[in-house]
Amino acid sequence: MCPAMTPFLKGAGDAEGLCPPGVGIPALPEQPPCQSTSGVAAHSPLVDRSEALERGRWSGGAGAEALERRRACHTPAHRAKARVFRFTTKALRSSSFVVWWVVRRRVRPSVHGEGTSDAGAVVTVLVVGSGGREHSLAWKLSQSPLTQHTYVAPGNPGTMTERNVSNVAINTAKNSEVVQFCREKGVGLVVIGPEVPLVAGLADDLMAAGIATFGPSAKAAQLEGSKSFMKAKLLEHNVRFGDPECQNLMARLDSDLTDTLQAATSGRLDTLSLQWSKQVALTVVMAAKGYPGEYQKGSVIRGLEGVTGAKVFHAGTALNAAGEVVANGGRVLNVTALGNDVAEAQQKAYQAVKQIQWDGGFYRNDIGYRAVARLKAEQSQ
Repeated sequence: MCPAMTPFLKGAGDAEGLCPPGVGIPALPEQPPCQSTSGVAAHSPLVDRSEALERGRWSGGAGAEALERRRACHTPAHRAKARVFRFTTKALRSSSFVVWWVVRRRVRPSVHGEGTSDAGAVVTVLVVGSGGREHSLAWKLSQSPLTQHTYVAPGNPGTMTERNVSNVAINTAKNSEVVQFCREKGVGLVVIGPEVPLVAGLADDLMAAGIATFGPSAKAAQLEGSKSFMKAKLLEHNVRFGDPECQNLMARLDSDLTDTLQAATSGRLDTLSLQWSKQVALTVVMAAKGYPGEYQKGSVIRGLEGVTGAKVFHAGTALNAAGEVVANGGRVLNVTALGNDVAEAQQKAYQAVKQIQWDGGFYRNDIGYRAVARLKAEQSQ
């Protein structure tokens, strides 16, 4: 996990969309031990050999004992476990190096001020992407007194309804076009959501042009975006905001997001202490019928402007010729609600979902049910 994302982990949610505080970072796995003939737990054969070499070049005493342990480790089962351990360790070490390299390059203060934004400066912001994650980021960024204006490329019908937010029709697949737009509009901070432009090196080109950017370099983005780079390493890395986890985070974040992301690009993260709402956030995803298989686009969605009790983020919508909001993807809407506990957040989210008229959509009815069950069990004790 990229260290620049660490402040946001205190409030990250589970796969169901629930957002409780206190999520940790996985530790390096332990190597599977094997049992020697003397009953002493042995570890890596390579470590045992180096220890034995130091103690007597495999001759007598501790060296002989180490040799015996080494032979005991050479069973087919242990060799298979050792291979998994070595691959996993190598993946973690190589991944950590790549993330360390990009964070060092991105986050450390630049001598020439390239690729960083001034602390607490009022800036024009560009959010790259068109989904619910980008909608929630634009929504939160626009609330900051440090944000002069927020552009979203290409954005969606939801982002264009937010205060002080504009959609822009630029080709985000062409890095040079994005850089040119930023220069013309005086953009001082770029926030990249999707994986594709990150893998294509958009963050690298923006930072090379002296434009502060929140997003990993192309090398770091391989940890998530390149299957060939991560191939027999058995790991999954998230080097950007998750979706729809980001929606929960933005709903609970009380701190100034613009200031926070400026800190991430200027090496000031250690000066921040993010403030979070004590309420719980829960997101219900409304999807097009047929998803995750084949689904149809173009079904009209009504009632969005009248939803109360929750925030609706557009994840896969468009406007038809009549100016109506229509489905334009598989996961179409993210309905995010806050509550004093998970049961209240769940109730409010589903009440909001029922206010939306969309014949071509569906949603799960069990989001957060495990957490609600745990809450009820605790309350009954």
